[in-house]
Amino acid sequence: MRRAILILWMSLTPAMVVTAQETKADSTAVEETFVEEPAAQYFLDHHLNFNIGGGLHTMMSDPLYGHWEKGFGGMFEARYEVVPKVVGFGTGLKMTLRNSATTSTCKEVTPNYISKEGEWNGNGQKAQSYTSEFQDWHEKENMMAIEIPVQFVISTGATKPCSFHAALGASLSLPIAGKYKPTEGYYNNSILFEQTDYPMDKLKDHDDVGVHMADDEEKGKIKYKFGVNAIADLGILKKLTNECALYIGLYGSYGLLNVCKGNDNNLYKAQEHEYAGIYSSNQVSKITPIEAGLKVGFYISFHDTEKEISEVNKVLDERVRSEAEAAAAKRAAKAEGTGRKQEPGNKTKPQEDKNVEQPATVIDESLRKEAIAALKEIKNAAKYANVNASPLFPKEADQYFLTVRKYLESNPEAKIIITGHTDNSGTPAKNIVNGQHRAEAFKNALVRKNIPRNRIGCVSKGETEPIASNDTPEGREQNRRVELDLVDSGASSTNDASIEEEEGEEELKIGGK
Repeated sequence: MRRAILILWMSLTPAMVVTAQETKADSTAVEETFVEEPAAQYFLDHHLNFNIGGGLHTMMSDPLYGHWEKGFGGMFEARYEVVPKVVGFGTGLKMTLRNSATTSTCKEVTPNYISKEGEWNGNGQKAQSYTSEFQDWHEKENMMAIEIPVQFVISTGATKPCSFHAALGASLSLPIAGKYKPTEGYYNNSILFEQTDYPMDKLKDHDDVGVHMADDEEKGKIKYKFGVNAIADLGILKKLTNECALYIGLYGSYGLLNVCKGNDNNLYKAQEHEYAGIYSSNQVSKITPIEAGLKVGFYISFHDTEKEISEVNKVLDERVRSEAEAAAAKRAAKAEGTGRKQEPGNKTKPQEDKNVEQPATVIDESLRKEAIAALKEIKNAAKYANVNASPLFPKEADQYFLTVRKYLESNPEAKIIITGHTDNSGTPAKNIVNGQHRAEAFKNALVRKNIPRNRIGCVSKGETEPIASNDTPEGREQNRRVELDLVDSGASSTNDASIEEEEGEEELKIGGK
């Protein structure tokens, strides 16, 4: 579970990602022209979320007599979402409860026939008629359904503490329970005998006639058809911890299909001597589910972020290694060509093959040492507004950036590798992420000073390489740092040892855990 919820924390961590337009270094001034660049995604793909909500949950109907009244209800849902970048996909299960009410005033007449053989309900003459008269009859209805949503998900600002989250799609609705309960009003049953024209009403010895109050009726079942609803959500995700986030937003749903399963029965089925219910009678022919409300949720991410960031670091290391091998091959080819040229008796000048890439420029070791020293000064000059923010540099540090840019321009194979380190606070996976953010933040600061973005790589070591004890606040502060290395396959070594000893290289401390 510790690793299972890390993606969302990374998606909500602030990242000031701007880049400087790549221009030639000027020896007299530092030109800073900024352009916006999309924020980096940190594998914020998959997550589970659990939501509860409530509001208008009703069933809009068209009663033949009377009017429909809205009701309120609630919902619970469990969803799975995958959002590789900005647009993704979501599905899950949702249980919803809808309520409505209907008030009706009507009069129904049900004839009853007798056959020639004396049997009732035949095709003979009409012997009697049942009359049911409803006055201010109020009935409450509720429906419980399970839904399967399918939605397109849009998430903006994946690397910010708060981000907008929207979803649009449809859901299959499967009703599992429907009930009605009369609460107010009354109805009067009477029987009219055709031969005598005598009404039988309010007779104590007939339970199928007389006045019935709403409270006398028990709950009954309502049958519904399955439906398809258009659904939409819009809300905000707020990071709580490194492994979870809170969601709050609005949701809505509208039924695209009629879920009514009514029939031709009267509201009071006289021959069966029972009340049918408004939604199970000829009083209603169309029912449309509607929802609109507020919901809150809990989001949990479950990717193995530590493993995935390690994979990115491996790719970067492999890229640096392959470039070093390519540069070594160039130097070997150049040395071999020079040797052939100086052989005795070889008076023929070798013809240059234009299809073969020419060897790299010879590295100026003195300029390289100046660049290494300049990187150290850049680390020491960095100032931070808050944890993991891009550092700021005083005007006096511009000369060091000029030195670094000058060396990068003179040696196209050189790169700056920024390694982020943390103390041992939190989980190893969390610290891998913190170290990556720390390195990315420093990279952004270098780019703002016109260091080309494609010449800078970032890796994270997390808590694995401390330089001080993590048992004290001072030691943990020293471990929260970045390291800047100049990787140049054309040099005799990655970092000149004499410079390291002479300068007494110090690690940059980044405040905060």
